[in-house]
Amino acid sequence: MKPLVGVIASSNSADGTDDYGKALHYKVAAQYVSAIEEWCDVATVILPLSDSSVIVEEMPRYLDGIVLTGSITMIDSRVYRGEQLPSDFILDKKRDAKAIALVKGAHKYGVPLLGICRGFQEICVGFGGALFENLEEQLSGIRHKAITAPRRSDKYLPAHNVSIAPGGVLALILARNGIEPHDQKVNSLHRQGARNAVPPLFAEAWSPDGLVEAVSCGSLRPFLLGVQWHLEWHVDIHPFYRAILEEFGCACLEHLIKRNGGL
Repeated sequence: MKPLVGVIASSNSADGTDDYGKALHYKVAAQYVSAIEEWCDVATVILPLSDSSVIVEEMPRYLDGIVLTGSITMIDSRVYRGEQLPSDFILDKKRDAKAIALVKGAHKYGVPLLGICRGFQEICVGFGGALFENLEEQLSGIRHKAITAPRRSDKYLPAHNVSIAPGGVLALILARNGIEPHDQKVNSLHRQGARNAVPPLFAEAWSPDGLVEAVSCGSLRPFLLGVQWHLEWHVDIHPFYRAILEEFGCACLEHLIKRNGGL
């Protein structure tokens, strides 16, 4: 039996209703599912955006891991009492509420949690943190927005270095896999970003302009890690990405064993 990992869905509606006559539906990019199943060695199930936050917060009890994926949508700044967003930003308010409920549920029940891009930001906001609403205007430094590329996969090639926190969870994962923490490069496809890491979160990595790029709860178990970059792409040529996914898979397997009474 493989661990069962829930992958959050996104919706095609800004406010969770049928916009412009289109039927409301939930979706997950196949890249997340294929990478998680292959490199974490788990089975996956898509988590719909239930209307009940209570139900969503209880979902982790039946899972061995949760992945909060990236999305083309932005987190509504009203969730964390931030500044007004640019008019061209696309929202998914239903996912905002449900993702935060999943963060709380995973933390409550000790279920392994991995956040990717938007999912990383959802972890930060779920613990009371705030975001930069528009990095292009609020933070001078490197480019964080996606580049224009002839192929979609090229957008996910390395864009900048990250500095890894000494003695942190990422540093430990790298050390376990014989990977040097220096000169690690990641892709960059985001317009919002974390302003801070609010306790119990710890900053695990920073971009060259000082932006927080990864957070954890300070220990490998229970596993809770959010990364701003898309580690679901080009895993085969990035030992750093692979090491994180494999560690998450190990945590999910340990949770499955524990959930089944240690058998």
